Amino acid sequence: MSGDTAFYFSFPIFQLLPNLLIPLKMKTKVTAFRALLSIAGIFPVFAFSQEGGYTIKGSIDPSYVGKIYLVDEVNHKYVPIDSTDVSQGTYVFKGPHVTYPRMAFIMSNANYERRSCPIFLEDGNIYVKTKQPHYLYTSEQGGTLNNAIFHAYRQDLNYATKDSVVNAARIEYFLNPNPTKEEAEAQFKRRNNKASARTKAINDTYYNTYKEQYFGLMMLRNILGTRMTAEELTHELKTLESRFKGHPYLTDLIAMRDAKTVTVGAKAPDFTSIDMKGKEIHLSDYKGHYVLLDFWASWCGPCRTEIPHLQAAHKKFGDRLTILSVSLDDKKKAWTDAVHALNMPWIHACDLKAWGSNAALKYSVNSIPKTFLIDPEGYIIASDLRGKELEKKLAEVLR
Repeated sequence: MSGDTAFYFSFPIFQLLPNLLIPLKMKTKVTAFRALLSIAGIFPVFAFSQEGGYTIKGSIDPSYVGKIYLVDEVNHKYVPIDSTDVSQGTYVFKGPHVTYPRMAFIMSNANYERRSCPIFLEDGNIYVKTKQPHYLYTSEQGGTLNNAIFHAYRQDLNYATKDSVVNAARIEYFLNPNPTKEEAEAQFKRRNNKASARTKAINDTYYNTYKEQYFGLMMLRNILGTRMTAEELTHELKTLESRFKGHPYLTDLIAMRDAKTVTVGAKAPDFTSIDMKGKEIHLSDYKGHYVLLDFWASWCGPCRTEIPHLQAAHKKFGDRLTILSVSLDDKKKAWTDAVHALNMPWIHACDLKAWGSNAALKYSVNSIPKTFLIDPEGYIIASDLRGKELEKKLAEVLR
């Protein structure tokens, strides 16, 4: 392992994107199957579960110069595990037993957020094949059970959301090469709806087929859980808690389930954050006040558009309303500079964990701006107030 200095940057809430799985129980069948795959050249190595740790063997265009990084996701941030130099188009990572198999990323030495290939980090011999370094995301991965499932899933998903849409557009062009604006818009909407339906069907099928694998746990945490109700998620968790006990993904899912109960009429969850002076603050510090809880970030354009409305609310109701803006920034200077530059003279907090912040997780915030209006008893009385709707609601409550 290298001694490179760790880098951190915010992990976007993105869509993480295996037909070859044959249940083999007899030892002789396993041996024959592995030999067949090896001879056919389908996989360089098809490794079954082992306790000896992981080996990742990668291949990439020999013209690539520089390092390749193996990166983990911790608290919704990228954190490097290891790095290595590429030699004649190949590289290798080795590590100890993986207690909790999970998503990790192979990244290039530049533009980390865009040049990354998701893989499953688990015990066994994993391979990653990259044709074009600039499109690391499209790399092929395999060699272990969850990577085989994940690779097949990505192929199916790519066809449903990309290839099928392109093919449909080509056919429609031949049938109607000169559509009107209305016809073109209708065709586009029809293609997108069809692709969305296919994507949902693929997600559901893969989850239901492989829900007892770590791949299924990842699907629930990254994709399916976000659209489930608290009751639906509770039902799924009952079948998973014993199998995946202690897994960080399970902890995230429980927090996600709890956050889904944060609706109008519910008690506002308390949270911990850090103010601009570095002092720890809590939502409960402002009990007895009307509180407008505002989630934003310095880099968020729509958030900046809402600031004049917050300024007007602060000026008009400042003696009866506490505005608490929680930033999803991960760099303190960017956050504090924006607060001063944009003239936001109210209470601010940020724990520099971006989307993984304590407050954002408890309130299930996956898009910003996002607001919650909380009454003096600590109950949520309105949410998603923006522009004139905010002014109208505040005038009604604080008249």
